[in-house]
Amino acid sequence: MQFPKPPPDRRKKNSQINNQKATEQNSNNLYRKSSHQELNDCQNQQALKIFSYEELFKGLKEEDELEENNVIKKVRKQQNQKMRDCLKEYTILQGFKQDREDLPKQLNIILFGPTGSGKSSLIKTFYQALNEEGDLPPEIKKDFVIQTLHHNEGTKKLTSIPIKKGKHQLIETGNSTFTIENSSINCLDTRGQIFLSEQEMQQFNIIIEGKIKNMSVVQQRSFRYAYLLWEFWKKSSELFPDDILEENQQSLQNLPHCVIIVFDGSLDEIPNGEEETQFYRQMLDSLRKKNYFQPQIVMSRLDLVEKKMKNVFDKHQQMSENEKQMKMSEVIDQKIQQVVNKLQIPRSSVHFIENYNQLNQKFDENVNYYSLKLLQECTKQGDEFIESYLIKKKSNQNILEKCSIF
Repeated sequence: MQFPKPPPDRRKKNSQINNQKATEQNSNNLYRKSSHQELNDCQNQQALKIFSYEELFKGLKEEDELEENNVIKKVRKQQNQKMRDCLKEYTILQGFKQDREDLPKQLNIILFGPTGSGKSSLIKTFYQALNEEGDLPPEIKKDFVIQTLHHNEGTKKLTSIPIKKGKHQLIETGNSTFTIENSSINCLDTRGQIFLSEQEMQQFNIIIEGKIKNMSVVQQRSFRYAYLLWEFWKKSSELFPDDILEENQQSLQNLPHCVIIVFDGSLDEIPNGEEETQFYRQMLDSLRKKNYFQPQIVMSRLDLVEKKMKNVFDKHQQMSENEKQMKMSEVIDQKIQQVVNKLQIPRSSVHFIENYNQLNQKFDENVNYYSLKLLQECTKQGDEFIESYLIKKKSNQNILEKCSIF
């Protein structure tokens, strides 16, 4: 006989249910606590990651900037070497195959400009950039004067400075081969213009005609005077002593082939005042009439301009580096445009450069780049002048021959 099962104890069942709910509640609380903890841990980890990424990106950015600067320096060095090689192989009118005996053996680059503008320093920079030497050799240095800021006048002589020596070169054209001599490059350093007088203008014209001997002292008057008509009728001997005038007739060998006019780029006004502007405009007009179609205008002392601007920027610390660079470029651009407008010249003929000087002897690829680029442009302008001179000479000879027939 089977007895019926007793009814379930509801109190016990309720107790079990309550215990189960409590366990589930605790479990849920634990889960929620665990989830919040994990979320907090995750957020902390993300924050750490973000901090790490920022540090990493900052480090990478600095490395990238450093790498970029290294790449720029490397490219600039390669550019300089390429220009250097071209200049060392430079030959006057290399494609000119006939009557090469009529060509000069050296390219003459002459420098004019106000006294203290940086003409001698530019020649020194040409030499150092081209020859990769820290200073001028003793045989050149003994005849070389670089004005300091404490003196009001530097070069007093017409001085010829060889910055590149010539050498023989083998040229092959088709089936024929011939040897020519690579042209040397000379820079003629002149006494700076001080009084902007008519005498100085007449002296300039005689120098540009190649009539002054090397290492001749150029005297100038100690006062200003008006442009008088009779000054135009003076003989060369009245403007220069007889002993420094060349006795030979004008020849392509002793003529300047390219002209550079140097101004102090650190001045607020370039050229400095109306009188100086008119003087150099007259000089440029005279040069064009003599077939110097594009004299090169150089503004020196770029480093002083940058130093002045840096002092201004230091007072405005809120400016970013990009803003400073943009402002610097803007100031330099304004200075160049000022010269272009005043002298009425092509912008492409104006150069703003930094020279090697007594305070700056450290080899700098940027200084080299702009000086070598200018020197290359001088060889181009020199070739154009020599070619136009020969064409004009041949044309005059043809006219004389035709006249002799009649």
